[in-house]
Amino acid sequence: MRGNALNTLPSTVTGLCELRHLDLRENAFTELPGPLADLPRLRQLDLRRNRIVQVPDWVARMPALEKLDLHWNTRTPSQGLLTKLEERGCVVLL
Repeated sequence: MRGNALNTLPSTVTGLCELRHLDLRENAFTELPGPLADLPRLRQLDLRRNRIVQVPDWVARMPALEKLDLHWNTRTPSQGLLTKLEERGCVVLL
């Protein structure tokens, strides 16, 4: 889904329960799409070069997330959220 000027995802994404890697870089997201919270096996989420202004706390509850790439976005996650992610072994790239 890279480079498609997307700013939302359809709610049907939640049906992709086996999805493990999602490349959403080079789009127009200003926030993380809510349906991502319901992807239990998602390990790698690439959101480089979007317009993310806030990273929600629910990201820390994504059970399988191992890598979150937020390079070249407007904002970075709060220090508390970064700590939670790193404590559970998730690599966050800023």
